This record gives sequence, C-alpha cells and structure tokens, in this order.
Amino acid sequence: PSATAGAPSIVQETSGRYLLLVGRVDSAILDFYRSNGTSLESDPGFELVGMWHKASLRAAAGRSPLFGDYQNLNLVRQVDGQLFMFGTYRTFKGLGNDYLDLFKLNVGEKGDILVEQLGSKRLNCWLCFVMPLQVLVIGIFMFLSFAAVVLATWS
Repeated sequence: PSATAGAPSIVQETSGRYLLLVGRVDSAILDFYRSNGTSLESDPGFELVGMWHKASLRAAAGRSPLFGDYQNLNLVRQVDGQLFMFGTYRTFKGLGNDYLDLFKLNVGEKGDILVEQLGSKRLNCWLCFVMPLQVLVIGIFMFLSFAAVVLATWS
C-alpha cells in the first residue's frame, strides 16, 4: 500500500483472466497481479501474484542483462499465449539516448516470475535533434524582431 506506482500495463491471458503489471520507481521492482474474473466490466478481483526485482533479470544467450529505468512498460501476448514485455527509457536520467527493450515473461500461478531480456534497440529520432535547433532559430528571430521594434520606437 505504501509503494509508489507507475508504468502499469495489462494483458488478457489465454485463460481469459487478466495479468496486471505495475512498475514502481523507475520500474526497478515490478508487481504482478492476476484477476479472478475474465471481465473488466466489473471488479475483476486482482490479487498479487508476486514481486520481481531487476537484480533477478536473466538474459538470452550472448547478451548481458541490462534493465533500464523504464518510463513505459507494455505487455503483449503472442498467439500461442507466450507473454512479452516492451520497455522504453532514456539514458542519463532523461538526457541521453532512447531505448526499447524486449523481454520474455513467465508468471506462474504460485508467484514464480521469470523475466528474460531478449533484445534492445536504440531509437533514433532525427526530429528530436532538429526540433531544438528550430526553436532556437525562432527564438533568435523573435528576439531580433522585438529588438528592431524597440530600436525603431526610440529613434
């Protein structure tokens, strides 16, 4: 009850019940809840399945486990029922590069939770680089226009 909540995600499992994920601060701790019901029309009766900590992260063969400070988490169910989680974050406390990470999830009925990192992709946004330059140019133009008006009124 006293834990912070952020980065929630929900997915319907093949059984019809729902799996709810809630990431705490920077998603270093993930709380998993499973519904008793199969509908969200009324209270589905979510119950805590278990808690997972990023120190438990596993990585696919040939990968080093790295779990970012996720701002967004999304659960996805494959047709065969396998669950995956996508997480997005920016390095250097929001000043660095954007990344999208892919994880394979196994959340058992008894609270056994396995999170395995499958891949990571750096996202490139050229507009994100160009946009600040456009704002700077517009700002300079507005300043020069204002200065010209002020100088004209003083003459």
